[in-house]
Amino acid sequence: MILAGGRATRMGGGDKPLLPLGGRPMLAHVLDRLRPQAGPVA
Repeated sequence: MILAGGRATRMGGGDKPLLPLGGRPMLAHVLDRLRPQAGPVA
């Protein structure tokens, strides 16, 4: 799975998964959505 690639220069730099979105890191949103689907597979 590719979460985010590149250097995030248009987003101020840094690690894209850790950039805030709605007061939480983007990674937290992704994990919340994938956990119910990926848990049984893992």
